Amino acid sequence: EHSDLLRRLGKSSNWWGKLASFGAGDLTYDDMMSVASSLGEETEVLYYEATRLYIAGERQAADRQFRRVLQTNMVSFYEFEMARKLLINQSRSR
Repeated sequence: EHSDLLRRLGKSSNWWGKLASFGAGDLTYDDMMSVASSLGEETEVLYYEATRLYIAGERQAADRQFRRVLQTNMVSFYEFEMARKLLINQSRSR
């Protein structure tokens, strides 16, 4: 059901449509990074790739990607704050 929704949203040529296509697996990380037109968009792609890696069980790769989100210094972005909180929680649980 979620994939169907993401695919429908992905029909838009807007940035959020591309993010939806990425979430549905119809665009790759490299595809998304090549169309990101600002640091903010790159931050979003970095974060959503990190969450994909995390869900796939690739925890070390996800951690590296979450750190890349923080390196953008896009502190007003939701993705920045979520990456920060996830890394703090993971370090506490080790």
